[in-house]
Amino acid sequence: RNSAPGFLFDWSPALYPQTRKKLSALETRFRPLFEDGDITVYLYYPGSIPPDVWIPEDTPLDFGVSGLRNCTIRSPGDEFYISQVAVSPGRVLPGETVKVSLGYEMSDGLAYGLPFIIHIRFDHESIAGDVEGYPMDKHVRRLRERRSGHKLRFRFDHRPFGGLLAADRWPAAVMFYESFPVKLPSTLEPGRYTVDISIARETRLPNFELRDFVFNRDQYSGTRCLQIEVTRQLER
Repeated sequence: RNSAPGFLFDWSPALYPQTRKKLSALETRFRPLFEDGDITVYLYYPGSIPPDVWIPEDTPLDFGVSGLRNCTIRSPGDEFYISQVAVSPGRVLPGETVKVSLGYEMSDGLAYGLPFIIHIRFDHESIAGDVEGYPMDKHVRRLRERRSGHKLRFRFDHRPFGGLLAADRWPAAVMFYESFPVKLPSTLEPGRYTVDISIARETRLPNFELRDFVFNRDQYSGTRCLQIEVTRQLER
């Protein structure tokens, strides 16, 4: 922990717990051999991934998710894609939490690169109807939101598997899943919301175009997969 800056570039002792957590998620590749205070020694297994590594007990992967709908969202470069999506429950109050489940498939080998980010966007029915929209429709939406005090759009950005398992380590020729919670804002306007999903490379500085500032359909727009309803009162 404390002696690492002597041989690792830009190392901070604060990264130690996070690094330990990531290595523990791949314990079939990194076996702890010795621990003493702030020192941990691992035995690393190089070469191909052992065939038994892709089981839920060893990695964040899940192989038993049900109730998903088919919806194809491809990654930049088409190395992998999301093929199934679920959001539950389908009827919620503003401020409640929904569970998002995604089913992945790896198309081909993936070289190491910038991490992927998944944009999950909830669009109110009043702005989700027009695919192309019209110039300045984003400013009209924001004006409506300021006047009413309610949001018509909410975006949640998610790193696959919380960043613990990079895409270049994913298995090929098999379906695998993850589920994670998403808390909706308490100021969401009641109504039906389209769930819109896209995949991008995560960058430090977003590369915006002019249309991103004037159209509701912007660089975060993706594939419209399903709908949920946000209501003021649930039937008990």
